[in-house]
Amino acid sequence: MYKNGTINLETEHLFLRKLSLEDSKTIFEKWTNNENVAKFMVWSTHKTVMDTQNWLKDVEKTYKEKSGYEWGIVLKETNELIGSIGAYLKKEFDNRFEIGYAIAQKFWRKGYATESAKCVMDYLINEEGIKHFIGRHAKLNGASGSVMQKAGFRYIKDGWYEKLDKTNIFETKIYYYDVYSNIEKPKKEDANEIAKLVIDSWQTTYKGLIDDNYLNSLKIENAKKRWKEEIVENNNILIYKEDNKILGVIKYDESESEKENGEVFVLYVKPKEKRKGIGTKLFNTAKQELLKCGYKDMIVWCLDGNMIGENFYLKSGGCKKEKRLFNINGINVCENKLLFKLRQQQEDKIILVMPTKEFEKQAIEYKKEHFDNGEHVIHAGSRWDKMDSYDEWLKNVQNNFHKETANKNWTVDSDFFGIRESDGKIIGMIDIRHELNSDFLRNYAGNIGYRCKTK
Repeated sequence: MYKNGTINLETEHLFLRKLSLEDSKTIFEKWTNNENVAKFMVWSTHKTVMDTQNWLKDVEKTYKEKSGYEWGIVLKETNELIGSIGAYLKKEFDNRFEIGYAIAQKFWRKGYATESAKCVMDYLINEEGIKHFIGRHAKLNGASGSVMQKAGFRYIKDGWYEKLDKTNIFETKIYYYDVYSNIEKPKKEDANEIAKLVIDSWQTTYKGLIDDNYLNSLKIENAKKRWKEEIVENNNILIYKEDNKILGVIKYDESESEKENGEVFVLYVKPKEKRKGIGTKLFNTAKQELLKCGYKDMIVWCLDGNMIGENFYLKSGGCKKEKRLFNINGINVCENKLLFKLRQQQEDKIILVMPTKEFEKQAIEYKKEHFDNGEHVIHAGSRWDKMDSYDEWLKNVQNNFHKETANKNWTVDSDFFGIRESDGKIIGMIDIRHELNSDFLRNYAGNIGYRCKTK
């Protein structure tokens, strides 16, 4: 049970409120009955309004037990209910809360998903005390990835999820958003402690890389004055504190040399407190903040020879780029540029997707292309080349996925379309056989069959 549960929230363009059974007809007509909305959801298209009512009954139970969060998204201008957004605990992801949403197709690409996600997260973080979040989307659904990154989520790894009715499996991208209770904005009175931390870090980290006379000449009073001014003028400084002591500091903002990018200018951790994850927490928080500001890339300049720092940035996802000369007290030193991709770019990868009705037109064109090229057999096509009806073939494929429903004398298998991620086009098929129940399969075909387009 959570503190306040789902309460009314408001943004510039939206009201967020509880849903009720009275909303079932509107929800059914606007999005749960829409195949395009349901396409990449864990739930499948609702066939009747009763399906939507059953979901709303579960939502009302959530409200009563305060076991999760679910809001209806209402457009202020027209008072229309245009979608829903929720947050639920996922124990399988280290007890992170997953943010999920659905927007009626008519209102796509207007920024409402991002606006509601930022509002919900702000409430959950500041009022409910939730600090760790996860977001997931099918790789073929790049628009959702854009929403997550605009809300500050950072990409972690690839994964997969399956629809609840087991009709499809999607390859996914997984994102995290973390808030660390030890990280806060500094006050003017913190300037002295920050100045000492930075000077100690310089004198320890850069010994032998920068002239010793210069390092020994660094004065805390001078640095304290500069940091006081920075704290007043710059909102993009964060400190890490434990037992009321500052153990780390980071400063980030728009890059001075590359205005289109963000940049981390300062990242220091107290020398004796290194290798405890403090730097990583500060660095990840800065990444999240720069993402929310709309930057796609971030740069860091690291002193040449500072191998501990450089390895930290490389392990954090940085890519080493060009060098530059930097003047310190009249002496030129060399710095290495590291580039970080904050936004995940869609690559021209092949995604495996289980056949569904939506691919009928493409599947027919795929077969026609083979026949037009003089090929009369579609390898790994589960007899698609011998069937005229896509519905009949699809039913056959779905039946053969389970041993209990598999056709007689047919091996249990999983069929997938190979979909090009960049344009969503079928470029091949693959058949994964769960068992080899004939001499032909055992001796020749094996567990995997596949066919790709030649062009």
